[in-house]
Amino acid sequence: FVASPQLPLPSTCILVDYIWYTVLQSSSEFVQGTCTPQVHAHVGRTDERGKLLAAREEGREQGREQGEQIGLAKGALAGKVQLLQELLGDMPMTANELQSLSVDTLATQFAELQQRLRDRQA
Repeated sequence: FVASPQLPLPSTCILVDYIWYTVLQSSSEFVQGTCTPQVHAHVGRTDERGKLLAAREEGREQGREQGEQIGLAKGALAGKVQLLQELLGDMPMTANELQSLSVDTLATQFAELQQRLRDRQA
């Protein structure tokens, strides 16, 4: 294919721009030379859109990672709370009850149960 002086080379574009570039190469307007900046104004928007989509995906990935970390911490605390409740002879909370609690509440519950166990052993 022949590079156009009106559009950047594909190597300088993101994938979406490259697709538009390829489509525009085959358009009759492009071949006839009647192409105007208004016709190709979408190329710049496509680059901006690509950046926005990449940023959105990065945000989603960070959110997933944070959610996973919070879920692991919450699960570990819930398991410890149940174990301490059993060791103390308390009726263990159900998984649904524990799941409805925040990480801070679970941490507080764990600290209180841990202190009760220490006091009992003293």
